[in-house]
Amino acid sequence: MNLCLSRQGVLVVLKTTYDESFPSLSPAFLLREAELQELFEQGQIHRLEYFGRLMDWHTKWTEHKRGIYHLTQYRWPFLKRLAQVRRRRADATTDAEAKAEPATPSESLTTTVSPAN
Repeated sequence: MNLCLSRQGVLVVLKTTYDESFPSLSPAFLLREAELQELFEQGQIHRLEYFGRLMDWHTKWTEHKRGIYHLTQYRWPFLKRLAQVRRRRADATTDAEAKAEPATPSESLTTTVSPAN
């Protein structure tokens, strides 16, 4: 999401900055807030879920969260083997990085945002 100007068929993406000591006033946060208000006002959306790891900015919208589970099913065995090889390589890279810095706990949750009543 970007702050843009549009004129005569030209879209200008503005470079934005803000005082990071006021994260609730970041351009992206304010644009997302306006976007969500419009979606909820249209009445077609009654809940928003962010799929994936719980991020700090998710908690700015709501205190509600719920666990998610991920299941991968492979149609062909060779795709499963390919995924396993890729995962092992990624794990090896992650292990090397983990040795370089201490681990921090994280949650994998969806964040549910509902309009204010």
